[in-house]
Amino acid sequence: MNKKFILIIVVFFIIQISVTGCGYRKSSNNNDSVAIIINKGKYYNVTLDFTKAKSHKQVGEEYGEEILKVVPNYETMVDSYIKYLVTVDNDYKTIIKRAKGIEAQLDKAYKDEIEGMASKLSNSKKDIPGDGKLSKDEIYLMSLLPDVLSATKGSALAVYGERSKSGHTLVATSLEFPSDLKNDLAKIQAVTTFNNNGKSICTVGYLGYLGVISGFNCNKVFASILASKTNEIYSSNLKRSYPFDLRYALENCYTLDDVGSYLKEKERNYAFSNLIFLADSKTSKVLENNQALDSNAVRDFRTEKSILNPGINWDVKNSIACVNSFLLKGNYDNHSYDASNVKRWDSMKKELLSKGNSIGIKEIKEITDFYSGSKPGDAVDGDLYDKNFQQKIIFEPNNYNLQVSFRTTDNKLPKNPVYLRINLKDNDNKFWKIN
Repeated sequence: MNKKFILIIVVFFIIQISVTGCGYRKSSNNNDSVAIIINKGKYYNVTLDFTKAKSHKQVGEEYGEEILKVVPNYETMVDSYIKYLVTVDNDYKTIIKRAKGIEAQLDKAYKDEIEGMASKLSNSKKDIPGDGKLSKDEIYLMSLLPDVLSATKGSALAVYGERSKSGHTLVATSLEFPSDLKNDLAKIQAVTTFNNNGKSICTVGYLGYLGVISGFNCNKVFASILASKTNEIYSSNLKRSYPFDLRYALENCYTLDDVGSYLKEKERNYAFSNLIFLADSKTSKVLENNQALDSNAVRDFRTEKSILNPGINWDVKNSIACVNSFLLKGNYDNHSYDASNVKRWDSMKKELLSKGNSIGIKEIKEITDFYSGSKPGDAVDGDLYDKNFQQKIIFEPNNYNLQVSFRTTDNKLPKNPVYLRINLKDNDNKFWKIN
């Protein structure tokens, strides 16, 4: 081999290395990867590609592996947050028992994902809060938190038709719940795309969470969960998970009405009563999913034209709003005697009317970012941006315009939430019909 040829070969390899890097750096994020996690600074962009997986269990396994690569102390943070929520051992055992009751009703595919992920984490046999490890039971607990603990608040607003500047539906939602002193939950926020052909969905939540807190499907149906407490005695026996049922509905239903109807079927019983805020490119509705067995328990859609309980009114055409309460006539009244619900409802209506008859992204942000004092306070003050804020979402189903404001990791709330535009094209997903 002559020296000139050897020089050419050496130069070729130098160029290849400069262009592609060392080759192994992208081993977990290559074209065959089932799970890809990219640190975007304020959140993690996650892609779970079911079209490349042999099973749901494989998706969970690869997801668990990638989580530990990107966030090595993931288990410590989640375990610490669970301990913060449940601080007494006896209560901890009770909460684990609650999760096991609901776990039994989970679809096998979702159980396979959760257990696949557990197999790649510590998968400890002991359920010990604060030990820095996650047992399989604790991973189920993490996955079912909305079903076993109801500590969340939130609000949602949508405008559509003539009230929307674009003529299409515009949504704003806010998620609030207590943050631990370490603010660990804010450090694992995630936007997750489930690539699965016609069943593709995108969710805004947290690393490792496989249910739906807020999300939408490739048929442009958006949904977000809100708690709505009643006085029913808690039981998880034979109860289902509403965030996982919502995921199934988004994956398998084509329309807003179909998604809501699936969740209100009488055989789908949940441990907690809940609200599902729904929207598509033309309208928005609220599913009031009252689980009580009383005669004043209604499971039905609320629209802007629905008749509400006495003393409650909205009367803002081409819009709908939601706080943590049932409002339909005849439904259990957990609104009128809850100051945080009444005052936030009034704040939303007042702020919406103050913006006139044409609402765009700027105006809807100003509404959902409202607080009454010098800084974000409490829900009981009527604040729509309060100190327990975790995530705010602005979404246009028509064109998949998704903007999210995430709680900052330093636990210091900015005067005004900062929204990030989430580009679904980052996920290399050919299933989104992006305009």
